[in-house]
Amino acid sequence: MPNEASTALSELYQADSLRLLNEVVFPAVERYGSWSGELEMRTASGSVPVLSVVLAHRSRGAEPGHFALVNRDISARKAAEAQARRHQEQIAHANRLAAAGELASNIAHELNQLRRHCQLHQRRVAKVPAATHAPRQRASTTSRAHRRAGTAPRPASAASAQLRPKA
Repeated sequence: MPNEASTALSELYQADSLRLLNEVVFPAVERYGSWSGELEMRTASGSVPVLSVVLAHRSRGAEPGHFALVNRDISARKAAEAQARRHQEQIAHANRLAAAGELASNIAHELNQLRRHCQLHQRRVAKVPAATHAPRQRASTTSRAHRRAGTAPRPASAASAQLRPKA
């Protein structure tokens, strides 16, 4: 490419895009006749993403190395894609929270089942005549265990309530 055109392009394209144009795009266009892809163009406020189409002029009498570059601003599309990615991340996070809440609820249910079973066992043992002392001692141990287990579902339920997504 002539030096004048390189200078003009350096004013229009960001450094990475200019490097891509010179090292990849122009050689590909000379060989295949066209190229399309995303590049970054300079603006007064920074840069703007563009969809670029580069075509080689291959008519009679056309000198080699003449290209047509057509660029279309795709910043709105890029912003919409970024927003869609953020929404997908939020949905995935909400799904993880819901799964954690369901797990906490299931654990609380299982602990309550165990606690109820221990209470039932304690009541049955309490009905045994006083002459058999060993079952009462085991029932006392069971009673302490079910009291400890009875405190676990409350924090699990509280954690479950904290994990639920806000509407």
